[in-house]
Parts: sequence; C-alpha cells; structure tokens
Amino acid sequence: MKLGFIQPSRPRVNAHRGLSGVCPENTLPAFAAAVAVGADEIEFDLWASRDGELVVCHDAELDRTTNGHGRIGAWDWPDIRRLDSGRWFAAEWAGVAPCRLQDVLELCGGRTVLNIHIKEPGADGMVVRKTRDLLLECGLTGSAYLASELDVLQCAVKHAPELARCCLESPSNGTRMLDCALEYRCARVQFWNPNLTPADIERAHANGIACNLFFGDRPDTPGEAERLVRMGIDTVLTNHANCVIPGIRKLAAGR
Repeated sequence: MKLGFIQPSRPRVNAHRGLSGVCPENTLPAFAAAVAVGADEIEFDLWASRDGELVVCHDAELDRTTNGHGRIGAWDWPDIRRLDSGRWFAAEWAGVAPCRLQDVLELCGGRTVLNIHIKEPGADGMVVRKTRDLLLECGLTGSAYLASELDVLQCAVKHAPELARCCLESPSNGTRMLDCALEYRCARVQFWNPNLTPADIERAHANGIACNLFFGDRPDTPGEAERLVRMGIDTVLTNHANCVIPGIRKLAAGR
C-alpha cells in the first residue's frame, strides 16, 4: 500500500537538517540553500512548544543550537522566535531565528520533498494532527512524509492515515525495523549506516518499501554515498548535499 506517495524513481539526495554542513542546521537559510543546490528532499525535526506551535529543532532542549535554555515544550513560540539559532554555528550567522513547520512549508513547499521527523506525537497526537492539517492546507500531502519511531507511527496511522510514513524504529536492528515498517504500512525505512546489510535492502524492496539511509558523511568523501546507492539505497541523507549531488546525478545518468 503506497498511500498515494510516489516512491523514488532514481537515487535521491536528502539534505539532512537542510544544508547543515554549510549553514546552521534546521534553519530557513539551511533549507533554502538545500533547495538552491538541487536537493531532492530536505529532512527536519519537530517539537511542540508550550503554546502548541511546531518548532523545527533536532534536540528537545534549546541549549545546543540557540542561546535559549531548557526544553522547547517549556517555552512559548513568541519567546522562541526571538532566540538566536545561528551564532553557535559561526559568528557570521548570528541573528538567524528559529523557525516553525509552517515557515518551512511556505519556503520549500512544492520545491522539494519534505522528510518530517516528528520527535513526539504530542497530547492526543497533537503534533501529528497539526502537521497533517498544515500539509492539507498547503496541498503538500503528496510531497511529504512523516518519519519517526513506534509511538508516532501508531499515532499517524490513527490521525493521519493519508500521509506516507517512514520507519525509524530500531535503527540498529534491520529486521525489527522492517517488521515495524510492514506492520504500520510504511512507504520507507531509514537505515543507519553501520548496521546496514544487503539482505535488509532486498527485503524492503521485495515488499515495496523504499530505503533511506543516513551516513556520517564528510565533505571530502562523497564517493561513500555512491557506494551506498550501488548497494540499493534509494535516498541518501547527508549534511553535505552540495558535495554529494554531483556524483549521485552522474551515477543515475549512467543507469
């Protein structure tokens, strides 16, 4: 069951947290840069603020990537939006503000596929339901998918069955991940590089499931992404999409 989502027809490059090797992660400049270099997809992370806004941030706490402190869920959006999400990365990025899901949809919707990593489902599935509603409002349900672990997948089946799902459950155990993906009718799985086996890829493809993979890339080793695509990976997540895209495009053209 494909849930109306178009599976990748070629090797694809997903800009992990935007073009995060060059720009501060999970910010609008990082996403704009990813689109500009031709990333097929962008990946980003969502948490709910205290007042119910869907804030884009990898960590549950603000400390690492902003000048704020404590959990996102203890802050209201008007206060979060005044924080600095750029200075931690480099001084020249000082003043870059945090963003919300709706900001990313306005900037990137229709220009690239959206891999939306929901960290927690929220009370009564609030985060999942609000994500669904925003995607429906923007007409983007066919170019986005929800990626997460078991609790969010369960919630998505209940509250957003029309959205494609990507299984992140048990990343160190390919068998368990695929079992979960099949149980919750996921369009994709997202492997972690050290634990990947060819048998896992073969099983996924045999069941009509596309294979994402995140690898700990460096900008001087783009050939690793090409090796993974030759193994059968459909979408490579990378912090350095600008470095990886040329080789993947060349590889795809030669098929």
